[in-house]
Amino acid sequence: MRKILMLAWLVLLLAAKEPIEPLPRYIDFDKPLADLGKMLFFDPILSRDKTVSCASCHSFEHGGADNRTFSIGVAGRKGRMNAPTVFNARFNFVQFYNGRAKDLKSQALGPLHNPVEMDMDDSLIVSRLQRSELYAPLFRKLFGTSTITVD
Repeated sequence: MRKILMLAWLVLLLAAKEPIEPLPRYIDFDKPLADLGKMLFFDPILSRDKTVSCASCHSFEHGGADNRTFSIGVAGRKGRMNAPTVFNARFNFVQFYNGRAKDLKSQALGPLHNPVEMDMDDSLIVSRLQRSELYAPLFRKLFGTSTITVD
């Protein structure tokens, strides 16, 4: 019986569409762009009541995840689950617990738009960033334009 189980496991492993690969030792990245992303990750400016940042639920002190049973969003609203880790999320072949986003770009606006989590809309995000004495010059420097979009 054990041989049959081992053979079945091997067949499943060989048939998998997404092979597991080790994480690379180094990732080439744009440091100024990453620094901007880090600033935004820790800044509650991206939540409607300016009380919640991405780091509020994705705590680096708790493995990039939320240590609560249910994450807490704007106005103290309780979510339906806790936030998963953001560590190495770039290498996930899908995003969110249920895989509903194919990559980080398509995932990023989900928590911002969610009425429980950050309760924002695109126009308010853009407006706050364009009016910011901190972010407007950084966006202009990094992207070469004074036009800020949610992308």
